Amino acid sequence: MNSKFLPALFIFIFSIQSLQAQDSVKHKAKHNHSSKVSSASNSDTKDEVKAKTPKPVVMPKYQRDGYVALSAGLGAPVGGYSGSGSAGSGSVFSISAGFPGIISHCGIGLKFDDGTNSINQGNFLNSLSNGLGFSNISYSFVGKVNAYSYKTLLTGIYLTYPGKTITIDARILGGVMFANVPSIAINMTDNTTGNMGAFYQGETSASGFAIDFGLDARYWVNRKFSVIFSADYLHADPSFLLVVTGAALNTNGEIAQEAGRETTASSQPFSLFSLSLGIGYNIMAQKPSSPQAQ
Repeated sequence: MNSKFLPALFIFIFSIQSLQAQDSVKHKAKHNHSSKVSSASNSDTKDEVKAKTPKPVVMPKYQRDGYVALSAGLGAPVGGYSGSGSAGSGSVFSISAGFPGIISHCGIGLKFDDGTNSINQGNFLNSLSNGLGFSNISYSFVGKVNAYSYKTLLTGIYLTYPGKTITIDARILGGVMFANVPSIAINMTDNTTGNMGAFYQGETSASGFAIDFGLDARYWVNRKFSVIFSADYLHADPSFLLVVTGAALNTNGEIAQEAGRETTASSQPFSLFSLSLGIGYNIMAQKPSSPQAQ
C-alpha cells in the first residue's frame, strides 16, 4: 500500500509545479507585451511633442534699415556721351531713399538726380570738322557755351547688408530721364577765300527710359544719421529734334549764307559714372529681418 502511494504523490507534486511554471511564463510574456505597448505609446507621444516644438532660429546680428539721403558729387560721361556728344565732366545733386519692408534685406528704392555736364569744346569742334570733311574750313564757338543738363525720376529695388557701423546697399532702378541739349552758335571761316558764316542750333529737350545701377556705403554716425558714399552708373538714350539755322556748307565746301532751316532727329546717349558724398537719415525696419532656421 505504501509502496503504491509514494509514486502517485510524487507525480501529483511534479504536475502542480509544472502548472505553476507555465503560469509564470505566461505572466511574464503578458507583462513584457504590456511594457512594449506602453513604450511604443510613450515614443509616439514624444515624437508628436517633438514635431510640434518649433525649431530654434537664429536672428540676423544687425537689424536691416533704410534711409533718406541728400548727396552731391561728380558725374563723368562715358560711351557715346563723351564721344559723339563731346560731354565733359560735371556735377550731380541727388535725393535718394530706401524703404525696407518687402522681404528680409530687400526694399524699395527711389532716386532723383539733377545733373549737368559741360561741353568739351575742343572735342566738339574736332568731331564737327572730321564729320563734314572740309579741310579748308575752320570752326569756333560764338559766345558762351552752355552745358548739357538732365533730371531723372527712378524707382526699383535695393538690397541692404547691415553691419555694426557700416551698411552696404546695392540697387537697380529704372525710370525716366528728362534731358536738355543746349543751344550753340558756330562760326565758320573759309581759309581759302576768307569768307565767314555762322550757324545756330537751338536748345532742345527730350525724355527717355533711364536705368541706374548703384552701390552705397553708409557709415553710421549715430542711430539717426549716417554719412553715405555712393557710386552709380546711369544710362538713357533720348531722341532729340535738332533745328539748325543760318549759314551752311555746300557740297564744294563753300559757305552759303542764310541756307534756311534744317530739322533733323538725333539720338544722343546720356551715360555717366558718378561718385557722390552725402548725409542720410536712417529708417529702421518695423520688424526684425525674417528668422533663418538653423
